[in-house]
Amino acid sequence: NVTRPHWEGEPYRASELKTLFKIVPVKDLRSLELLFPVPSMRPFYHQKPSRYISHLIGHEGPGSLLCKLKDLGLVNELSAGCDSAGSDFEFFHITMTLTEEGARVPLDIVTHVFQYIHMMKRAGVQKWVFDEIATVAETKFRFKEKEEPINYSSSIASSLHDYTPDDVLAGPYLFFDYDPSLIEKVWDCLRPDNMRVSFVSKEVEAEANITEPWYGTKYCEEAIPDKWIELWKDPPANDAYHLPALNPFIATDFALKDPSL
Repeated sequence: NVTRPHWEGEPYRASELKTLFKIVPVKDLRSLELLFPVPSMRPFYHQKPSRYISHLIGHEGPGSLLCKLKDLGLVNELSAGCDSAGSDFEFFHITMTLTEEGARVPLDIVTHVFQYIHMMKRAGVQKWVFDEIATVAETKFRFKEKEEPINYSSSIASSLHDYTPDDVLAGPYLFFDYDPSLIEKVWDCLRPDNMRVSFVSKEVEAEANITEPWYGTKYCEEAIPDKWIELWKDPPANDAYHLPALNPFIATDFALKDPSL
């Protein structure tokens, strides 16, 4: 009968969004991260709406964001996903490692990201995409490798914060229900006026006029110019982007064949 602490509110004020951080790394790194605060999807683990979006944005085949950006010589790697940050909100991240050429045009890369997001929204939520994700997740859970008992029991105990006792084993893995409205609720938050951008590169050292007090990291913070925000709100369509094709190689039948055949 313990009441779980609850903190209401948004993680950022409006003045803290539409912001670009330029950060000087210790190593010779080049990366770009787009961060979007979204409502907490923790109660909706049966549907896992953010996984649908991260699956499409993180896709690497023809028509994908990574495929196009690699062809342009701008990006080497890309990942997308949601992190739980509080009782009322999460953060959806799109993170890319950049080439030297990509580090020269980080805001152009953001334009490509929003071109893909707008393509995804125009296409609408697709039940077959959800079904593919759910089928692969079910297979991974069914054939999940054994873990060390001490680690497994600790993980389950921690998961009881987020899952009911009936769902604590399968809840982190399986998709139980399809709800396109929840997926739309998350992707409606992927907007330029609800975003913070972090650009990491040695090339921004001359602009870095702030020193972070704990680790001595040099950086600067600036508002993203309105011309970029307006462009990203309704970017021109890019024919290079489209949803992935149906995957005919997703296994569903694991019955053993008759050895006599």
